[in-house]
Amino acid sequence: MIERNKRIATVLARGLACLCAGLAFSGASYALDGKEWDLMAAMGDYAVKKTPQNMARVKALLKRGARPYNKTATQPSAMPDEELTPMGLAVVSGVPDVVGLFLASGVAVNMPMSPGGPTLLTYTIGNLSLGEAKPEQIETVRLLIDAGADVNVIAPNGETPLETAASAYTPSLELVRMLLKAGANPRAADPSGRTILFGRAASDLAMLKTLVDGGADPYAHSNSGASPLTFVCERRYELNGQPDPTAAERIAILHKPGTPVEPPRPARPAKSVPTPLLYAAMAHNPDCVKALLEAGANPDAPAMSGDVDGSDYAGSVREVVARKAKSAPDLVDAAAAALIERAPRQ
Repeated sequence: MIERNKRIATVLARGLACLCAGLAFSGASYALDGKEWDLMAAMGDYAVKKTPQNMARVKALLKRGARPYNKTATQPSAMPDEELTPMGLAVVSGVPDVVGLFLASGVAVNMPMSPGGPTLLTYTIGNLSLGEAKPEQIETVRLLIDAGADVNVIAPNGETPLETAASAYTPSLELVRMLLKAGANPRAADPSGRTILFGRAASDLAMLKTLVDGGADPYAHSNSGASPLTFVCERRYELNGQPDPTAAERIAILHKPGTPVEPPRPARPAKSVPTPLLYAAMAHNPDCVKALLEAGANPDAPAMSGDVDGSDYAGSVREVVARKAKSAPDLVDAAAAALIERAPRQ
């Protein structure tokens, strides 16, 4: 609790300090004034100590007309710079009861927090993506969605809320299901053709099933020829070399029957990508290497999808893995390299 209080106090202090700079810099009519400053402090105090007295301060300030987020519905963003507002701090402080009060007071829920910045929803989900989502954080997301938050908005990093939630370090199935139910598009692709399954979601069986059942395309290909199958063996660093009992089941979901495991050659010049088998060896996942070989992965196919003549990755998967096992042993898993070397030549 002490560490949590210190963290919240630090966030609040930083936010108020930034706001001072923002006010001096901008002079904007919608920057924080006295009541909003007081609301920020009251909300921060309640986040640290959830007492009736601190909640009463929050309610009293709202009754006096303090605005938690935006002054008007026509301003381009909540703040002129990347500064916190009472609402912006509330959504990441584990206080859904305050978030509900703020929303009820009238908040432009889809207004960016700053010019070109995140919305409240993308900010909230982005802040909970590094750890395990807590019930109060999920409730905050639910409140934002119920208030009309756009679940398909693109964050400054190019991700949708669904992508951020699904690729979190400790992803929450409850949060992902909530976003899907609210209309999040699981088939959305970025300009390069990458979709939500191009990443760690492909190596989490429960998440993979949830997204595919929700409409995600398991066979999508990017402009470079990569597919979700490319990432099927990629797991968190601490799982390197550990058993992967669901590898074969994930591969069965992502490998279209009757097609090669290897990516197609790009139709036009594009960034070359490794085959799933090479990527698996570099992901230190020998169980997944074995499952790919059993699914038909060709160790003598080109290691990369495009032209890489003259590079360390020129040649077949077998050749590249053998080379890397000697020149960069930390890059390639030794057990995976042995499996590939022993595989029948094709």
